[in-house]
Amino acid sequence: MSQQYRPDLYVVLEAIAKGIDTKDKISEELELPETRVEEILRSLEATGLITRSTKGIIIKRETYSLTPSGWRKLDEWRNMAANDLKKAEELRKIGREEEALGILQPYLAFLPFLLALEHFSMIGLHDLLIPRNLYSDQLDISAEESSEDFESVEEF
Repeated sequence: MSQQYRPDLYVVLEAIAKGIDTKDKISEELELPETRVEEILRSLEATGLITRSTKGIIIKRETYSLTPSGWRKLDEWRNMAANDLKKAEELRKIGREEEALGILQPYLAFLPFLLALEHFSMIGLHDLLIPRNLYSDQLDISAEESSEDFESVEEF
């Protein structure tokens, strides 16, 4: 049985690949409820993408690791996520920000985690997350006033 791509499944595979290998650590790192992480882990295990093992002599804990097919799927899903993010970036550049945000929506919950991943640092992910005029409408400061503030800071 093949597992369909979903951003939540993908980021759990990424977490395990980074060595975040217990349910509670995954939950904490991805800021997901443990019950949701359990569901995802069961799904990934059922499709053969991860294996579960027990470690520890005195204090036992369940850990997870990627199987060879899990590593292949992770590579495939990385490409899918990167393509989604690149497409969103392209849409944003041509002024279709709502469409770009629609593509980004499934990833929003995992942004802190994704931003820390090396393979997403080259994509304009930071720029994608901040709408162009997000603050200009909310702030009532002109460019001249802003530069005056910086000049006064330089005096110190």
